[in-house]
Amino acid sequence: MQHHWKELIAVDRYTVQSRGVLQEVDRKVLTLLYQPLIGCRALALYMTLWGELELLDGQEATHHRLMALMQCGLPDIYSERLKLEGIGLLDTYVHAKEADEPKLFLYELRPPLAPDQFFRDEMLSVFFAPASRPPLVYPAEQLFCPSVH
Repeated sequence: MQHHWKELIAVDRYTVQSRGVLQEVDRKVLTLLYQPLIGCRALALYMTLWGELELLDGQEATHHRLMALMQCGLPDIYSERLKLEGIGLLDTYVHAKEADEPKLFLYELRPPLAPDQFFRDEMLSVFFAPASRPPLVYPAEQLFCPSVH
């Protein structure tokens, strides 16, 4: 992503909130159902933000910290953030007091859909249609929806 610097710099601050309580089953859904759609780096960003939610407890940190935790640059964080937003796992709000001051990003984690909702979602379930699904997806589908097979 070439234009990340217009949106995000390392000294910009962030805080993490959640729209709901994230459960252990959410980790399984994220890993087995969402990861094939968004990739491992976007999942790593989500999981890192989840960890930050618990660790920071509402406190602010800089994106430099996030870069160090994930061992990647701002272009990667920015592009993976867009994937999470696009699939409905993250809402991002930006507050900028003055143009020359660092921005404050609020990352609001959204819990993943429950497995039955995921497979009923027209957009998400297309990837899991029998003709298009990768071989590894079928066991995940059986795990979450055994009555379908």
